Amino acid sequence: KEENISSIDVVDVDSSLKDLSEKYFLKEKLSNKINFIVEPSRYFLNQAIKNNKFYDDIVIDIYIGKSLPPQTLTEEFFKNIKKIGKNIYINIISDRKLETDFSKNLFNTIQKSFGQLYYKVEEYDDSDKNYITNFIVTNNALHNYKKYEFDNNFGVYKDDKNSIELDIFKRGL
Repeated sequence: KEENISSIDVVDVDSSLKDLSEKYFLKEKLSNKINFIVEPSRYFLNQAIKNNKFYDDIVIDIYIGKSLPPQTLTEEFFKNIKKIGKNIYINIISDRKLETDFSKNLFNTIQKSFGQLYYKVEEYDDSDKNYITNFIVTNNALHNYKKYEFDNNFGVYKDDKNSIELDIFKRGL
């Protein structure tokens, strides 16, 4: 409930998102408790760490179409998220069976960064039953979430060395 929340920081690089959200989704102005911050997520993270910010909950839903910006998929990014957050929830679009190089490398990366990783497959009536869907991943063991085990046959995405773009291309999105 909103009355139990002191404030919410929403970070997006696109300044038009606030107006679009108010006009088309919320149909009202954002609550005074919501701070809409227009800056790149990596910059925000670095500033939050520098200023000793800490959040009880972090929800990450960063997309460009059906793809994620590569700079938000690395071990360094996820380790920084863990530095500023207790409960972390990430929405990811990936192949339903976690069989592609992209899904294996990404889940390995998040698991290594968080120490443990749990996931839930979101099922929708209109989703592509044969291939892609949304996953909610978290650092918490929750009811109906499966524990992800690190797959030694795959790697970890790092800032200085990764195959993110190639893996996304091979994934076919």
